[in-house]
Amino acid sequence: MIDYEDKVQVSAIERGALKTETNWDRYVETGGQLEFIHDGNVVGEPVVGFVAFRVFPEFVRVDRIAVAPKCQRSGLGGYLLQMVQHRFRQHLIFVDVASSNPGLIRFFGRSDFRSLANLSAMKQGRNIARLCWVPVPTEPTFEVA
Repeated sequence: MIDYEDKVQVSAIERGALKTETNWDRYVETGGQLEFIHDGNVVGEPVVGFVAFRVFPEFVRVDRIAVAPKCQRSGLGGYLLQMVQHRFRQHLIFVDVASSNPGLIRFFGRSDFRSLANLSAMKQGRNIARLCWVPVPTEPTFEVA
């Protein structure tokens, strides 16, 4: 297993913030890495993967997760998702996924995201599935004397 913290540059970002609060509109793949674009200009440093999310008082919403093509299927996407799950381990985490993308639904399923009672909706003219990760409550441990 690759130790991503040592081998690649990973950026876990909050939507609208990249390291030093730099705004971005979109990202592009260049030279095997991802670059963030704002007003037509590259901002920040290139990365090989990122997860963008928003934090609300009661839950976290994953807006986007992306991994450069050369690093896909290496476990990096799962690692990024685990970073969010660990950081917000006391929160519900939601993500909307295109119903027509079973591979992405399986990806989130491997990280214990589940469909919300067959909830589906239309978003920008396409069917989406809303997936949710529910934190597992930690139970107190007792020592037996």
